[in-house]
Amino acid sequence: MIRKYQDIDEVLGMFVSTDSLRPVLLKPWRVGRFVFAGNGHIAIKLPAVMVKQKYPTIAELEDPTCKLKKVPDVQRVIDDATLLESPIVVTVQDIRKTLLKLDTEPVYEDCEGCKGTGKIHCVFCGHDYDCEDCDGSGKSNVAIGKDFSINDNIKIGNNYFFPNVVFALLWVAKISGYDEVVLKSNEVRKMVLFDVGEIQVLIAPKHVDDDYYDFQFYEIEIREMV
Repeated sequence: MIRKYQDIDEVLGMFVSTDSLRPVLLKPWRVGRFVFAGNGHIAIKLPAVMVKQKYPTIAELEDPTCKLKKVPDVQRVIDDATLLESPIVVTVQDIRKTLLKLDTEPVYEDCEGCKGTGKIHCVFCGHDYDCEDCDGSGKSNVAIGKDFSINDNIKIGNNYFFPNVVFALLWVAKISGYDEVVLKSNEVRKMVLFDVGEIQVLIAPKHVDDDYYDFQFYEIEIREMV
């Protein structure tokens, strides 16, 4: 959801999962001198001295007997990235100008009747039915904010991204006091690595078919690092 953030700990909330089936991804974790967070689509690594809160270690989060309770190896993905010979610079100003061009959509509160699931379980017959309060949408009529449309596309280098992950990258730079981010890897359809000072961000690009002719996007200006 589009909002303002006060510190890097709040920004880390954009990198964690909301899927209760992957409980280890619901909060950041600490490995030595670094803090990590990730949800399968976006991940971040930053020095632990930059955060105020205390985060659990991998040993405190993981259950080695359950694959769903295993912390992803973000460092391995960073190490395996094919780095550009000439890194590419993207300014925070250009990211912000591009995001301001996009339409936004209202975000609604979860339906109180079904707790956001869209379903009501009948204890008598054992079946699930669409919630009558929200017609199965899981949402109430109460708007609590705005968000970007998942149908919009932002191009950076060779890849296309959902606006919300670019918004997260913008806030990482703003909160940490940087005017630009550096695109370090740029392979098509592979996790893309960005550097924001001492912070590293991984973002999964959209998979766009080559024959998708009716494809519209907003491209952020880039330049080679000097």
